[in-house]
Amino acid sequence: MKINRHYIENVQVFGSVKAFWSFIKKAYINEEFMFIQTNDNEFIVLPARSLASEEEFQQLFRFITEQINNHSK
Repeated sequence: MKINRHYIENVQVFGSVKAFWSFIKKAYINEEFMFIQTNDNEFIVLPARSLASEEEFQQLFRFITEQINNHSK
């Protein structure tokens, strides 16, 4: 998974999918997962264990919510 100021890219063996921030509706944390909802109600799910620490997970969540707010219409 790649996350930057322009988009989220989910990279897998068969290919990759990019979701630009203007296409992201919201993000929230539920227990040990971060859910990123797209405008067509699909979800990108990030487990907290995929990052080194809880602090890093929270920093990523703050970055994602900033990007959603910066790119919302």
